[in-house]
Amino acid sequence: MNAVVELVRDSAALPDGWRSLRLCDVATLGGGATPSRAKSTYWDDATVPWATPSDITSLPTGVSTIASTESMVSERALAECSLSLNPPGTVLMTSRATIGFAAINTAPMTTNQGFITFAAGRDLDPVFLLYWLIAQRPNLVAAAGGSTFKELSRGTAKLLPILLPPLDEQRRIAEVLRSVDEALAWNVETAQHLWALRKLALAEFFVASETEEAELTVLGRLRRGWRIIAADAVCEAVIDCKNRTPPITDDGPAVVRTMNVRRGRFVRVNLARTDTQSFDEWTKRGKPQVGDVLITREAPIGEVCAVPQDEPVCLGQRMMLYRPRQSDLHSGYLLYALQSAGVQEYLLRLAGGSTVGHVRVGDIRNLPLPVPDMETQVSIAKAMTDIDRALDHSEGAVSRLQSLKSAIASDLLSGRVRMPAPVAATSGNSVPAAFKRAAFAAEVVHQLHNDSRFGSVKHEKIVHLCELHLDLHKELDRHAYKEAAGPYDPKARRSVEAIFAKQKWFKAHKPDGKRVVYTPLEKCGAHKSYFDRYFGDRQPAIQSIIDLLRPLDTERCEIIATLYAVWNDFLIDGVQPTDDAIVASVLQWHPKKATIAKSRWLAALPWMRGKGLIPTGKGEKTRAVGE
Repeated sequence: MNAVVELVRDSAALPDGWRSLRLCDVATLGGGATPSRAKSTYWDDATVPWATPSDITSLPTGVSTIASTESMVSERALAECSLSLNPPGTVLMTSRATIGFAAINTAPMTTNQGFITFAAGRDLDPVFLLYWLIAQRPNLVAAAGGSTFKELSRGTAKLLPILLPPLDEQRRIAEVLRSVDEALAWNVETAQHLWALRKLALAEFFVASETEEAELTVLGRLRRGWRIIAADAVCEAVIDCKNRTPPITDDGPAVVRTMNVRRGRFVRVNLARTDTQSFDEWTKRGKPQVGDVLITREAPIGEVCAVPQDEPVCLGQRMMLYRPRQSDLHSGYLLYALQSAGVQEYLLRLAGGSTVGHVRVGDIRNLPLPVPDMETQVSIAKAMTDIDRALDHSEGAVSRLQSLKSAIASDLLSGRVRMPAPVAATSGNSVPAAFKRAAFAAEVVHQLHNDSRFGSVKHEKIVHLCELHLDLHKELDRHAYKEAAGPYDPKARRSVEAIFAKQKWFKAHKPDGKRVVYTPLEKCGAHKSYFDRYFGDRQPAIQSIIDLLRPLDTERCEIIATLYAVWNDFLIDGVQPTDDAIVASVLQWHPKKATIAKSRWLAALPWMRGKGLIPTGKGEKTRAVGE
């Protein structure tokens, strides 16, 4: 565990406001299990998602949430085995063999024993924890023990040190890293689509459709007018290397080996070098030139690439070179013709049907090629080059974003670079947020104070919904807490009622000693000019929410506002929750929530969607009481 302990030793001088803690101080750690395979009742009628490490390790790059699992277990297994149902928002991290891959679940699920689960406490943002764990992967692997296979124990994980910034800064850091992940995932998906397009284009260009006139050849169905010609007949040279690789040195000219040719591209990873004398000897029979096409004749058979333009190269073992005769064969076209399904299948047959075999030099020289007229060759080469150019751009963006994410994570998670709260622009005559908040609240009260169903609770819920749904966070400057009656900001409410009294708009009091009501004072209605000045451009949207909740009783307003707040909190954490997950979280909010039937909570969500009350993850998360 020395690699992890070093983190504590290096953190003596903490950034302002940061704390050095152990994971067990800020999160509850759990694990999973595998029910007995011998008991069919644990696996029959399985409906409970059961995560295994492959569910996490197979997530696409940039995706750090898990919504479903490959395997399921039964409700009986959940009840009788050492399994816990992890609510949405739990961080799941692999702890065996492949250690330190993590994601946040967006639906309730349990796990097998290859995980440590983390339920973030009130001082820890789960998305921040996720990115902290991902960044710590090398240290987590170093802290693991075991001889047969490596495992990070829960006991070791509990003692892992974590540098913890204030909660608001955690959320800002998490948002930055999540935005990089979103861009990364988008570019990865774009690259995948481009690879699929490339495959379809190769099939479209080199295989005749069922409706076209075609001829059946050794390469499959070709369009009428295309010819099958041996490579040697349309190439100035077909050069093979010696059956060995030149001496490898630390520097000098490049040696192209089979590992440097993949999917139509020249790959520089593990590119070998040789000395100048060996290079001159190896290229006596022909030096690769720009426009030449290289092909592998041993596993993997039939990989091709164009000769790189930026440096001289020579051929390693089992590599060959085609130099097309430009009057007969366009070099760009040849690059893609060699990748077509017909040619690739022919090469596989030459190797005896084995991808680990090799193809003889003579067979490479006489390889049959599909050859259309030159105009068609040029058109195909241009279209495929355009796809490859877009693919290179997308894959380059993925590589750059991965490097950027690593650098940003290192700076932000260590505190070397801080994420301060955004500072609002101010001026000498700026209007305090408290006054804007009071003018807004006064409009709600002015419209509804005569309604016997209206009181401070319904008032608070309407204001909270407007704030979240209409993105009024900066103007209203509220900080809602998880109170018994739903999202509630007691400090903001006291401020509003004090301004009501000072401006002589309304008096807040309890005539019956229970419900707070609002009685108009002598300047009732004077708030209107301020409301119009600050919120007039959004008045129609505000009015629609007031009108929507006007006929509802207080409890129904509480249900809707609470569901909206919980749903929005999930989205802020990057989790797209199910209805069951939203309601489960609501029922954990406060004991009083359980006094409302679960069916009522579930029934309200479709109603909200039908009315367009769908959150977007904007604003601040609802705070726990005392936070």
